[in-house]
Amino acid sequence: MNNLLYITGAGVSAESGIPTFRGNDGLWTVGSVNYTPQEMATRNMYENDPGEFLLWYFKRFIALKNIKPNKTHYWLSNKRLITQNIDGLDRKAGNKNYIAIHGSIDKLVIFDDQEIIQKPIDANWDEIDKEYLHDDLKLKKALLEKFKIPIKNSKYSPEKGVSFKPLVLLFDEIYTENFRFNESLSWMENCSKIIFMGTSFSVNITNIALEIAIEKNIPNQTGPVYFTNFYNNFISDSNNYKFFEPQFFYNYSFQNKINKRNKSIEPEFQLQFRLGINIGDVIKKEGNLLGDGVNIAARLEALAQPGGISISKSVSILLFSKSFRFFSINFQ
Repeated sequence: MNNLLYITGAGVSAESGIPTFRGNDGLWTVGSVNYTPQEMATRNMYENDPGEFLLWYFKRFIALKNIKPNKTHYWLSNKRLITQNIDGLDRKAGNKNYIAIHGSIDKLVIFDDQEIIQKPIDANWDEIDKEYLHDDLKLKKALLEKFKIPIKNSKYSPEKGVSFKPLVLLFDEIYTENFRFNESLSWMENCSKIIFMGTSFSVNITNIALEIAIEKNIPNQTGPVYFTNFYNNFISDSNNYKFFEPQFFYNYSFQNKINKRNKSIEPEFQLQFRLGINIGDVIKKEGNLLGDGVNIAARLEALAQPGGISISKSVSILLFSKSFRFFSINFQ
């Protein structure tokens, strides 16, 4: 059975000129003047500071609206696809068989409880007067009016069933049918192979896909696990998948070398290290790495035995799903 499913992330759109989320100029790295990206892209922010929230998403739309698909989008245009990207480039490339699992920046829904199914409508961000583009205060006011955010107790506050919200999955939201979640699960469960492209595996949908693959009792395959950068390359032959810039994701060489060294010297000169490994969101700020990827790894480090390694569930899925190799999973 040759029923392939592609799951794509921000790396696929990088060649079009869209910053990846976690690079130096990434959308999560830049954030806003007053808030971090993790604070900004939340339902809580929309409810408590809708002006700042809408201003940030409006500027993302301005950055994306004239971006064109690249050769990877066009190659994928006749493939069954689940994308994490909200840029709409797969639609622009002509793909009529894809799911935007994190929503689309150019669509709106009525603000309500998450489980209530909404019919998306066009955002029409271009209706905002261009004279406001360089005046954030006027721009915020125009956006609040457009999204029907009323004033309650002297502050703007969205009203359920009345106000509009961008159709994007926020950090503190869950997958629902507004994002065609059950259809995505069905695609994963009934495909013969999943190919992951341009994703960091730091989002839930990729981990869900891997767990489904494991539950299917996929035949064992040997070999190391690799990361692949897909930013400036694309697959040229559906029967001969070409993956570029492989790197070993994980090995024991560091601890093995330390252990070998310790055996050759006196106990008082021996060194032992604890290692914690996690896959998660990371932001580079002023030369430091911040975010869940680092925080959880630090906690795992404390749990490791001296000379040992602790890994998170997301890492264990990658390592011990023996079918997982070169971002390709066989369901045969």
